[in-house]
Amino acid sequence: MEQPDDAAVDWLRGMWDVGPKYLPRCRDAGLWCSRCADCRRLGGAILRTPHWSSDCCAGFDKACGLRRIVEDLPIYYWGAPGSGRSTSIQSVLPDKSIVLGDRKYFIQISSRQLSLEYSSAVSKFFYAAADVDRPQAVIPALECLCKAIGIVFVVDSQQPRLVHNVGALARLREDLRRCGRDLDEIPVVFQLNKRDLPGLAPNEVLRSALHSGRCSYVDSVASRGEGTREALEHLLGMI
Repeated sequence: MEQPDDAAVDWLRGMWDVGPKYLPRCRDAGLWCSRCADCRRLGGAILRTPHWSSDCCAGFDKACGLRRIVEDLPIYYWGAPGSGRSTSIQSVLPDKSIVLGDRKYFIQISSRQLSLEYSSAVSKFFYAAADVDRPQAVIPALECLCKAIGIVFVVDSQQPRLVHNVGALARLREDLRRCGRDLDEIPVVFQLNKRDLPGLAPNEVLRSALHSGRCSYVDSVASRGEGTREALEHLLGMI
């Protein structure tokens, strides 16, 4: 166990002020990551702790005994309403907790920390790609979308839903363009969902209608947890 120096204490206080992205964690010292249930203890307990352990967590720097946790990789889930975005996220969470829109969920895959998010507001307030303005309620969601480093586009594979998938892709491309980003430059995995249902569009039809400059395809049945983790693994391989 080692005593944190003044620089370390200042760093910790600064990271607490900045927000949750860079908070340290150390069970031996009684400290917790900002996403743990006891995270509210962190602000006060962290500076009252008499000792600091650099051995119980890999996220420490030898120079000052501390370092930042690797920043989360923001992954955004997109798709037409009812395509299975929330179910897809829920299926990859360790506790399979209920997923609500417009908030982040954190998981680790292949030693990389991901934040997953989708927007229920985008589903509730319809707009077309060509519309001049976006509903005010969806603006925060679109701001999060524009920060994503990768996108999982969840597709409802049923033939009658094809036009809705195409419309969602058009909105995605235009929404990214409005914030200065190009869909063709962003890694996208088209998660072809609901492959257990009747009346499916053939894979070749879906691939012909739904594509971008840097994309991959994964079949899934999100309700059974099939293909959802593989979609994220494919996406990470493209980042």
